Amino acid sequence: MVVGVLVNGAGELLISRRDQAAHLGGFWEFPGGKVDAGETPLQALARELDEELGVTPLHMRPLISLQHSYPDRHIQLEAFCIERFKGIPRGREGQPLRWVRPEQLKDYPFPEANRALNLALTLPPGYLITGPFASRTQLLERLERALERGLRLVQWRAPWLDPHDYHALIAPLAERCARAGARLLLKGEPSLLAHYPQCGLHLSAAQLSDEAVALWAQGRDRQQLLGASCHDAAELERAATLGVDFVTLSPVKPTRSHPGQAGLGWSASGALAEQATMPVYLLGGMAGADLERARALGGQGIAAISAFWG
Repeated sequence: MVVGVLVNGAGELLISRRDQAAHLGGFWEFPGGKVDAGETPLQALARELDEELGVTPLHMRPLISLQHSYPDRHIQLEAFCIERFKGIPRGREGQPLRWVRPEQLKDYPFPEANRALNLALTLPPGYLITGPFASRTQLLERLERALERGLRLVQWRAPWLDPHDYHALIAPLAERCARAGARLLLKGEPSLLAHYPQCGLHLSAAQLSDEAVALWAQGRDRQQLLGASCHDAAELERAATLGVDFVTLSPVKPTRSHPGQAGLGWSASGALAEQATMPVYLLGGMAGADLERARALGGQGIAAISAFWG
C-alpha cells in the first residue's frame, strides 16, 4: 500500500473518509491504494492520486514505511509527503475530503495502522539533545535561543549531573518548553513521569531490554511521548515491541563524543530507517545541512547536540 500526505500552503493535510461498505469503512485516511504488478510505489501513488483526487504530484518525499497486522490481513504501508502538486483535489469517487492541521488528526478516527504515520506528522524535523552548560542561567538561555530558532522537541540530557541536580532543573526547562509549544523528554527511569506528567521519556538502548521497563510500557500513558536510542536492527525491533513513539538511530557519522567509534554511514542508516515501524531521527555528527538527506532516506529528521545547542 502507498499513501500520499498532501500539504497545502497553510500547512494543512488532506484526509478523506472511507466508504462505509469498505474494509474499515467510515474511518478517515490519507489518499492512496495498492501497488499494481509492474508498478513502483511512486508510480502507483501518482496513479491513485489522479484516480481519487484528480491531482498530479510534482515532488514526493519518503515519509515513513511501516507494517501492521489486522486479524484478517497484514499490510505494508509506504507514505510520502507531497508539498507540491498540480490540480485542485476533489473527491472523484464521492469520498468526503477535509483539510486539517496536524494537531487535529487526533480528532478523527483513523485505522490503527495509521498511528505511527499520524504521529510522524505531528513531530518536528529537528530533535535537540541538550549539551554542556556552565550554569543554570546558561542552560536556560541556550534552551530559549533554541526554542526561538523553532526547535520543538527537546531531550534533557546531562549525564554528568547527580540525580538531585538533574531533577531540580526539570521544572524550569519544562515551563519554557510548554510556553513555546515544545515537548520535553527526560532521561532516566519511567517513575520520573509520575512527577512530571507534562514530559515524555527517552529510553537508553539498555533500557529496551529491561523487563521492568517493558512491563511499564504495556500500561503507559500514550499521551506522554516515548523515545528510545537505537544503534542496530535488533534494538529497532525491541523498540517496536515496547511500542515507542520514535527512535534515534546512531551514529550515522563518527562523533567527537564517541572517538574511535565508526559511523553506520548514510546507506546503512537509510536501510535501517526504512525497516523501522516508527519515526526515526538520524543522530551522530549531524549538521543542519544534513536534514534534507536524512528525510530523503525516510528519516523523520535529525537529532543533534552541537548543531542545535549552539
